[in-house]
Amino acid sequence: MNVINNLDRQRFEIDVDGEFAFIEYRMNDGTVYLMHTFVPDNLRGQGLAQKLAKFALDAIR
Repeated sequence: MNVINNLDRQRFEIDVDGEFAFIEYRMNDGTVYLMHTFVPDNLRGQGLAQKLAKFALDAIR
């Protein structure tokens, strides 16, 4: 399960069999704002939110 930066949708996402866990972001004047994290109920408990958060913060740095 790889995290990708979906530039069109402005979110970092993980695709698990066609279902997506993601963190939405917005950019404004060079600042990245993490807006919302979503993990579908059936994908919870697998550490996806943690993986997304780590990827997002590493990418922002």
